[in-house]
Amino acid sequence: MKSFILLLSFLAIGNFCLAQQSYVLSGIIKDKRGEALPGAGVYVSGYKIATTTDNNGQYTLPLKPGNYDILVQLIGYKALNKNVVIADKAVKLDLTLEESVTQLAEVTIKPDPNREHYIGMFKDYFIGTTPNAEQCKLINPKVLIIDYDKEEHKLTVKTTEFLIVENKALGYRIKYLLNNFEYDSKTRIIYYEGFPYYEDLKGSARRKKIWDQKRITAYLGSPQHFFRSIYNGKATEEGFIINKLITQPNPDKPSDSTINVNIKRLTKVQEGLLRKPITINHEDSLSYWIRKKNLPGGISF
Repeated sequence: MKSFILLLSFLAIGNFCLAQQSYVLSGIIKDKRGEALPGAGVYVSGYKIATTTDNNGQYTLPLKPGNYDILVQLIGYKALNKNVVIADKAVKLDLTLEESVTQLAEVTIKPDPNREHYIGMFKDYFIGTTPNAEQCKLINPKVLIIDYDKEEHKLTVKTTEFLIVENKALGYRIKYLLNNFEYDSKTRIIYYEGFPYYEDLKGSARRKKIWDQKRITAYLGSPQHFFRSIYNGKATEEGFIINKLITQPNPDKPSDSTINVNIKRLTKVQEGLLRKPITINHEDSLSYWIRKKNLPGGISF
């Protein structure tokens, strides 16, 4: 699967520059008892913007107008995300964290002997198997909450803490709050949703230059590049060819009313003449109309 890697490269390409006019997002992070939580990380999903709460649990973030997903994490508590809209004034956002019971669950639940296998499946389908993906490492796989339904052949994964993915090929570390990941081996459909925050890895000037070049290579031609070019009205200019799919009525298929009338008529004829269960072969009229009924209603080109 390439989409997650491409998403990360897209995040790495997009630089966040504060506009001259920005507004302050601020608030207090507390627990359910109302006590302030110092040292909590406050992140802006999709950007390299973050801060930590002070000794009073307070934080401030200057942001330009826009729609943001705010992520909060503190060891011993469940990670939290909250959407906020910055318009034309400062916004105050107080948040309450819930204590995590992950450590207790690890003690009381019997370890799954297949866990490593499922983690391998998750890594292949979530991160991918490209050369860049091969240089990605799950730093803290223990935060993955994994369930595999053997009857439905469906792998489900989520986290209540940030999953940390280190990409040495492109030079960044991702903190990903994974709300849900599903892989259905029957349909081969992969679905996931979550909130990423990324930060650059440390490296020499030469290494950073190589990373920048690789990020551009990963981004160009990617789905994110395509959608961004459409949004900016530059798809053709940036090398994408878009063909419009046209669907027309199938000329070989009569109208549904005509098909149904003939099937009903021929069915009654067989019932009346033969007085036995209806039989269908590839030569009779009833079979002909049934084949017409099964034709697609339209042809796309």
